[in-house]
Amino acid sequence: MGDLTPVFSIAYGDSGVGKSTDQLLAFPTAWFLCLKGADKPGYQFGIRPTVVVVSTLADVVVILQHIQAMPVETRPPAVIVDDLTLLAERTYAVLRVQYPKSQTFAFWDSVKAEVHAVRDLARVMDIHVLCSAHAVVPDIDQNDQYHKGGPTMPGRKMRSAIPHMADEVYMCELEPGREPWPGVYRCEPDPEWHMKSRLGLIRGRAPMNIRELWRRRGYVCPRLPGQEWQDGVADTVAAKIIGGGEPWIDIWNRAEVQLTAKGIAPGLVYWALRDGVDRATLAKSHTLLGRFQPSDEKKE
Repeated sequence: MGDLTPVFSIAYGDSGVGKSTDQLLAFPTAWFLCLKGADKPGYQFGIRPTVVVVSTLADVVVILQHIQAMPVETRPPAVIVDDLTLLAERTYAVLRVQYPKSQTFAFWDSVKAEVHAVRDLARVMDIHVLCSAHAVVPDIDQNDQYHKGGPTMPGRKMRSAIPHMADEVYMCELEPGREPWPGVYRCEPDPEWHMKSRLGLIRGRAPMNIRELWRRRGYVCPRLPGQEWQDGVADTVAAKIIGGGEPWIDIWNRAEVQLTAKGIAPGLVYWALRDGVDRATLAKSHTLLGRFQPSDEKKE
């Protein structure tokens, strides 16, 4: 990763929007930490991650400590924590019984400490942590205090505290009719929703493609062994789309026919072409913090 800071990110949204799948497409060699039976995302793309079943955030800390004991060259580039919402709820349930009602502050400190431990261990090891979570809408509590929407957590305190601990917080939405992938990330200052990009990886609305978003900032997202050709295809497709002259869907269809004729699995083909389309979209739309990017335009 060089001198780039490892990222602790949270992507939250409705179930089925594609959060975990996109994280696996970005880091297919990551360790996938999930509840039992939740290891299906990515299978259609040929991804078979190292799956570790966890039940609480304390379990996640134990796994990270195990990774820390491994030789540096054998560590995964990232861990994907699937369904932070359910893990936080189970952590809440386990810790709540350990503290009487008179020790509420100590209880919440212990919950936050679990999240801090996950983030800090990963930073020491220089690996990414990508979390998915459900979404909860803004609301007003019994004291008429307004609370922003964000990742669903067991209690409004955690809903506010968790995003503050993360580097990146993305809201996930679906845009009906958007091709080739209907999901988008939102990340912008908003009075109603928790969103942020401390590292300047995303601004506004962008394709739901962490690989391409982080790649523009200089991060390396390793391909599956033997599938490095996908980046070459993505580069070629992106260049043709940016160059104009024909609709992107025609470029896609022609490349798809050529690649599948070689016997390449449809999931791998779709993955490479999708990255190419999103690569072109990001290059043309300046979705990222454009003022920090070198301009391609010649000044008069």
